[in-house]
Amino acid sequence: MKSAVERVCPRLPVSCEHRGRLYRCITLANEMKAVLISEAQCDKAAAAVAVHVGSLCEKPWATDGLAHFLEHMLFLGTEKYPEEESYKKFLSKNGGGCNASTSDEFTRYTLGSLFRLCSVLVHRYYLHVKPTVLEEAVDRLSQFFLPYGGGGPLMDASCTDREMNAVHSEHQKNLQNEARRAMQVFRYEADSNHPLHHFRTGFVLAVPFSRFCRAWCITPCWKGNLETLKKEGIRDVLLDFHKNFYSANLMAVSIIGKESLDELEDLVRSRFSGVVNKNASIPKFKWPFPKYGDFGAWEDKEATFLGVGGTNPNPNPNNTLPIVTCIEPCKEERYVSFQFFTPPVEHLWKEKVHVLALQLLTVRELVP
Repeated sequence: MKSAVERVCPRLPVSCEHRGRLYRCITLANEMKAVLISEAQCDKAAAAVAVHVGSLCEKPWATDGLAHFLEHMLFLGTEKYPEEESYKKFLSKNGGGCNASTSDEFTRYTLGSLFRLCSVLVHRYYLHVKPTVLEEAVDRLSQFFLPYGGGGPLMDASCTDREMNAVHSEHQKNLQNEARRAMQVFRYEADSNHPLHHFRTGFVLAVPFSRFCRAWCITPCWKGNLETLKKEGIRDVLLDFHKNFYSANLMAVSIIGKESLDELEDLVRSRFSGVVNKNASIPKFKWPFPKYGDFGAWEDKEATFLGVGGTNPNPNPNNTLPIVTCIEPCKEERYVSFQFFTPPVEHLWKEKVHVLALQLLTVRELVP
């Protein structure tokens, strides 16, 4: 007999921990997708919204950090709840919290303790709260995504300088983070005309050893995000970015609560149907590492932000790999990391070939 999860939504992964939950997937009339999860015994309700836009889409505005800056500005009041800190105060008062994050491809807003939903949700703006006040919490979160000037976020001009400094402080905090510094090296290896090759954590200086070995010394970016964002007309740039990409067809919401699936569906439809569908689309990008070979020659199917797609068995005829990259650390530590360019695997979610490959590479000994 199939579990409740498999009967209601067969595409969702089934986990032993979640077998007592009921799931439903719906698409609203505005093309916004939703995952509903009913758990009668849950002690924390939660919700999350993912927007399929991130820092890779900033290049036309020539403003690095714009997507992250917009993420910050949405928390500073809406037309229905204009007080700047009212959203966070409400959640804190009711035993909850919230967070958000911006990556290359996604911006995520979370209400509540959505860490328990990670097997279902991949990308999120997140929040958690005690179950009895989930309705108001979701109402407050949904206001972020209504149109500017039409019931949505205020993005008050008086807040821009302060939030620039908040973004800048985050940047300064990450300057000594070795993982982020290594990621900046990865970005700097990309073609200079590709949006992947842009400011994120600091400037990078390269001294090549040979064709197959490079040494990198990463120097702090003293300009920081203040220099990339503090420009004349930044609020107009911010509003234009929001107008272009914050569209219902690029959004998904997930919610978990004690309510029945029908009640959760009514809640989502009543709060998120007002999000405008602008039929927005995310730009496609070419392969960002042409000096390593023409991976862009792959058939454009299931393309990712790296511009890779298809199943061509010989995509890289001018292969210059492997290559060794040496990074000068901030602290006295040593580590090694291996990266492999592979075709996209999102369409193989059921087979999980990337997980299998990782297990084969990391297993200490094979059982005969």
